[in-house]
Amino acid sequence: MIHTKNISEKTLECIAKAEDVFAVYLKSNNLSFTKSRKDALAVIYSIDGHFDLESLKQRFTEMEVSFHFTSIFRIINLLLEAGMLEKIKTNSHRKVAYECSLCRKHHDHIVCNDCGQIIEFHNDEIEKLQEKEAEDHGFEILYHNLIITGICEACRGRKKNIRNRAPSNVVKHID
Repeated sequence: MIHTKNISEKTLECIAKAEDVFAVYLKSNNLSFTKSRKDALAVIYSIDGHFDLESLKQRFTEMEVSFHFTSIFRIINLLLEAGMLEKIKTNSHRKVAYECSLCRKHHDHIVCNDCGQIIEFHNDEIEKLQEKEAEDHGFEILYHNLIITGICEACRGRKKNIRNRAPSNVVKHID
């Protein structure tokens, strides 16, 4: 049994909903809903916001749930296939983050391609434009995921500072 002492009632309700959805998915794919899958699902759905593999491993440890790294990859892949988890990555693919997709309001992302910072946003005008484009092309939207990649202000500032410095391999002779 996982430790749920510090988990909010809202999060516990979301975990219960996720268990129901995942059970249906697993059954439809002739897979068992084992105790380890149930525990892993609870750990993953106890995380509020984005997480990477390192923070996920840390969460397993905090909640005193034993795990094998390969099992984490398997459960992540199953949750992605089930549409219960979303993957967010930068163009450089140096950072991959995940977030649970049940119990969350729709939002989009802006991702820094250098440091991997992820910002969530929701804009009704963008949503309406996407709906109109789909309608104009005869599509019914089933799902969409907007990720804007760029370079954040902090990373641009660091790059500017690097460009303004003299190269370290240049030797100046002063007579």
